[in-house]
Amino acid sequence: MQQEHLYTVSVQDKKTNEKLKLQVWARNTDEATHKLTGSLIGYNCQYRWTGTSPVYEDNKIVTRKVAE
Repeated sequence: MQQEHLYTVSVQDKKTNEKLKLQVWARNTDEATHKLTGSLIGYNCQYRWTGTSPVYEDNKIVTRKVAE
């Protein structure tokens, strides 16, 4: 069994400057950000990336086990 962590990926609309926070399951921070690259964030996309961070609950990163 493999483990994934819950991340918050923050983005900002390029036209309206509205900020959004999306939650993504991934193995690491890079993977969490990459899951949105090309679809929501990127040069030709509506949003710009402003940060990615793990989600904590009771001072521990939220995790889940997933099949490999």
